[in-house]
Amino acid sequence: MKKAFEEAYGKIQAPEPLKAETLTLMEAENKKRKPGFVWGCSAAAAVLCAAIFCLLFFQGRGAVYITSMEDGVHYDTVELEDGILYFQPERVTISVTPNAGSITSGEKTDETAAGGEEELPAEEVTAQSGGTLTLYQQDRMALPDIPEENWSYIDGRRVYVTVLMAETIRYQATFEKDGRVWEITGNGVTQKEFIDYLYQNIKK
Repeated sequence: MKKAFEEAYGKIQAPEPLKAETLTLMEAENKKRKPGFVWGCSAAAAVLCAAIFCLLFFQGRGAVYITSMEDGVHYDTVELEDGILYFQPERVTISVTPNAGSITSGEKTDETAAGGEEELPAEEVTAQSGGTLTLYQQDRMALPDIPEENWSYIDGRRVYVTVLMAETIRYQATFEKDGRVWEITGNGVTQKEFIDYLYQNIKK
């Protein structure tokens, strides 16, 4: 039984300090029990701890997909455990960022606002695929006025999602959170990378 416990404990995916602390508590509890129960209870406890660790450390870290996402395949609709995304096709890129002339054909735009100030992103990260994910925060803008059927939803929050199928695919999402409008763009990223980044920013 001791060997079974050690194997189960070794498979637990969690930070080592927390695993060590949990093991100490388990051993203290086992000393209160009869010797015959010790390793049997420990093995069962290890399995239970593994499930608890998974819930604690991986719950809410990323989108849970209902739609099976295959590499290299674009999906017009992606269903999540707590939402659904409709990727509206765009022939041009429409941005809520306050840069005059916000409609482009996919080329790099002048990131200068109407007031002459550069519109800086709140965050810009490089995805594993090598593309760029950018988050913008807007205090002065409102959500686009579009038909209800064009809205996507994540955890009950409305999101407008578009895709520009150019040489370099460009994904874009607009949503409201904390009284502000946010915009996320993904250039040269995979659809799943874009969804995961969008999901994390909506949920955090």
